Amino acid sequence: ILGAMLFVFPFYAVSWQVFVTLLLVTPALHFLTNVVAYLLGLKKVWW
Repeated sequence: ILGAMLFVFPFYAVSWQVFVTLLLVTPALHFLTNVVAYLLGLKKVWW
């Protein structure tokens, strides 16, 4: 997330609200997609 924000910063100023939202949502979304992939049989382990 931090790398993406540093890459985008010269082109677009991201507000602090968007930045905090991304920091909170990304780990949960990552976990959720891993569990869904495991349940669909796309991964052998859930993590």
